[in-house]
Amino acid sequence: MKLIFWPTYPDLNLSYFEELIQKNAQELILARKLAEEVSMFSGRPVLTLHNATLGAPSGWGIPDFNFQLKEIYPLWQNKVWYFLKQFKEKLKKNAEILTQIWLKRMVEDKKWNFYLKNRYLQEKYRLLNYFPLLIAILKTNKIFLKKGNLGLVVPFIDKFIRSSLGAKDIEYFKLFLKFIFSEVPETIVLFFDETTHPNGPTLKLAITTLKKDIQWIKGLGVYGKGETVNSETIVKLIPKYQVFFISLLSDKDRPYSWWEIRLYYPKGYHPAWRDGLFQLFSGTQVSFLTQSEKREEIITDKGPMLLGVYFRFRLKQLSYTPISSDPFWCFYETLANLT
Repeated sequence: MKLIFWPTYPDLNLSYFEELIQKNAQELILARKLAEEVSMFSGRPVLTLHNATLGAPSGWGIPDFNFQLKEIYPLWQNKVWYFLKQFKEKLKKNAEILTQIWLKRMVEDKKWNFYLKNRYLQEKYRLLNYFPLLIAILKTNKIFLKKGNLGLVVPFIDKFIRSSLGAKDIEYFKLFLKFIFSEVPETIVLFFDETTHPNGPTLKLAITTLKKDIQWIKGLGVYGKGETVNSETIVKLIPKYQVFFISLLSDKDRPYSWWEIRLYYPKGYHPAWRDGLFQLFSGTQVSFLTQSEKREEIITDKGPMLLGVYFRFRLKQLSYTPISSDPFWCFYETLANLT
């Protein structure tokens, strides 16, 4: 599939834009490789959290559970449903608390109308179903995972922390982590986000504050002390830490914005090119998380299409991530904001 015209930017250099998407696909590949290796080398389930919006695309690069687990997948899926039936009622109260906190954050300061009320109910239904399912999936690790043999990577895209607010928006994430570790304490969490300020990311303020209550949190690379971000580093740290904040490419080149791209097409690559370009997620679930659901239509060689649908398709294609038709994965994708 090829982009042939973007009405909002009729004079855009489409070849340059395609190069940006190709380089962006490397983020998906790096995130997938890192998570798979950490899970396999540690023998633990890895929950990858992709913070919207800059960190969201890497969540599209994790393959479905059938691809990950291969011949044991049918047995694994049956065990997930068993755990869900067994624990859903027990988890109900905490799932409701988490859901209410998330909804309050996402709809505050918005004018209430019919559309917002409808979305509120949709998101409430999604989260109340998602949180227990996530626990059921992670709980299968003790039965199926063996160090050095098989891994399990479970992706989730969300607005976990509004990084621009620093330490002022951590309550939801803090409770989310406690929810996960109270039920599946062996889980390893890789938190992916990118920053437009690699020399002083505001997310570091949130990490510092979180560590006062949760000691097993570690920032790496631009979110830490410049540590190398690879699976070997993380696995060595696992006895002491279980939550790792990661930037895949923010320290590689100078950050530049979409508006700078429009002016002079800078060389190099930095994830900051996506900053403020909310239309990039039009047609995907990430659009709601950006607080801007404006429809942005483009023209491709296959016909008209929403920009975000094209962006997601090309990233999955270029990162060699299979587009799954597995019913269980399609259900999970919808609940985890992966579509």
